[in-house]
Amino acid sequence: MDKRDGQQTNRSQPSLNIEEEEEEEKITIEELFQDKLLREEFKKYSKQCLVSAEFDFFLKYQNFQKNNSKELSQKIYEEFVQPKGIRLISMSYKTRQKVDSFYNENDISSCLNIVYKQVINSKK
Repeated sequence: MDKRDGQQTNRSQPSLNIEEEEEEEKITIEELFQDKLLREEFKKYSKQCLVSAEFDFFLKYQNFQKNNSKELSQKIYEEFVQPKGIRLISMSYKTRQKVDSFYNENDISSCLNIVYKQVINSKK
């Protein structure tokens, strides 16, 4: 109980017992896209994730520029650039072709430079 202005109020404490917690409602992707409000929230969330990935890429790229480490460039490529990257940076088909061409020539530094330029130009 909490006393404010002479009135008593009950405050519920968060449960520490896992068994007492309510199970979250789960929805399917179809339900998400059918509900306008959920669709808009998902869109906002997706944009935040993309911006976050681009920001993290930018920071790691800056670090790579200072250190010029082949190992770091490979890690950045795997995370943000390679088609199966976990935080893939969105890029045009033309940019992807250039990146793939440099990658096939084993020039990961040039791949990162191209992606960096695209990230910078997309924010202008």
